[in-house]
Amino acid sequence: DTYHLWQEPRLIERIPHLAPLTGIVQISDARCSPSADADRFVPGDGIIPLGEIVRGFQRAGFGGYYDVQVWTSSGWSGDYLLDPSQCRDAVLRLARQPATTAR
Repeated sequence: DTYHLWQEPRLIERIPHLAPLTGIVQISDARCSPSADADRFVPGDGIIPLGEIVRGFQRAGFGGYYDVQVWTSSGWSGDYLLDPSQCRDAVLRLARQPATTAR
């Protein structure tokens, strides 16, 4: 679950060891350090280095599934319609981003 693990020390370099043990990678973004489960945003709308994480799993030969989770209290309180293709497209964009400095 990227929402909970993104601040884990050396996560990117540990992905090759984790990928064979992983069946599903849950992808969520956050606009600040997560404080509640209802702070999950569309991939690419926050600060989590999702591109590095997704590309790390790809390089490691991950053959499982990606599950996008968007739970935002601000989204539920307004007129918020999320098109599933928006999430798919965001993950595809993240997978193609150029590499940046690992956090």
